[in-house]
Amino acid sequence: MSIKNRVALMTKSSQNKESIKLVRLAPYFGTLMFGGILILFSFTSPYFLTFGNLSNILLQSSIVGVASLGMVYVIIVGGDDVIQGGIDLSCAAFIGLTATVTAFFLSRGHSLVISVTLGILITVFGGICNGIGVVYGIRPLLMTLGMGAVVTSADLIFSNNRQILIENKFFEWLRDATYYGLGIAVYIYLFTFLILFSLFHGTSIGIRAYAVGGNSTAALISGIKTKKYIFNSYVVSAVCASISGILILARLSSSTPRAGDIILLDVILASFMSVIFSRRFMPNLAGVFVSAIFIATLSNAFTLLNFPSYWTSGIKGVIILVIVATRSKRSWVK
Repeated sequence: MSIKNRVALMTKSSQNKESIKLVRLAPYFGTLMFGGILILFSFTSPYFLTFGNLSNILLQSSIVGVASLGMVYVIIVGGDDVIQGGIDLSCAAFIGLTATVTAFFLSRGHSLVISVTLGILITVFGGICNGIGVVYGIRPLLMTLGMGAVVTSADLIFSNNRQILIENKFFEWLRDATYYGLGIAVYIYLFTFLILFSLFHGTSIGIRAYAVGGNSTAALISGIKTKKYIFNSYVVSAVCASISGILILARLSSSTPRAGDIILLDVILASFMSVIFSRRFMPNLAGVFVSAIFIATLSNAFTLLNFPSYWTSGIKGVIILVIVATRSKRSWVK
């Protein structure tokens, strides 16, 4: 063997060893990044690691987190291809609609139960429409984008494009009450996560959902009702969005037209970011739970450091691009 060939072989072997190291390190990338961020910001601001600020971070993550739990279920069942896979771009509009409809009926003297029920039911109906459309062939990206436009119009009609103030003891309790230093919204977030996680990993639902998302044809041949799982995922997403809508209504003590639009980027980011908290680089509920807290941590730290809001949005956009670029394991070995 010539010297040139030997050098080439040694170089290739060295590159393969480095690639193997990257593959082994990749499953811990999310944890290492989160830990690094915590350490960095603990030095930049003396208030960052205080209990009050950490509890505020958890509170901030709750609204985004609940909606993201529904979004990631859609992505798991529909597949994580950006164009043809599962996605629910209407979830932000659903959040705003739930808040507006609930505030609308409360402001007109209806009871709390009726107002909240109507707010949730209208949103769930939108999720049912999404599920039917996707099951019968409309691409999720287009279906949910169109549904989002319809729901946004309904939001503006109910609110007359104005803020609706509410005064209700339940929403005041939901906003102000704390137990062991944590707000009610944090417990709702944790409770929602535990329910979905238990259903997903304690029953056959999770395995079948991943099977449908991985290869719907093979799942159908094996006897799984793929359309049922796809339909249910959009209903679950709408339910989670409606819960977030109730939480945002309590936090603002009013409904603001298109209130959910401001967190759509965070919901998408948390859903796709869950892959870096998975050993298999797959969207997952536990990863979403951590990702929502990670995103809230970034926003909180940037606020403490007086970073302009447009910098925050730009950095989140960069993170989405990086996650999409490194989604496949192949990108770690090339």
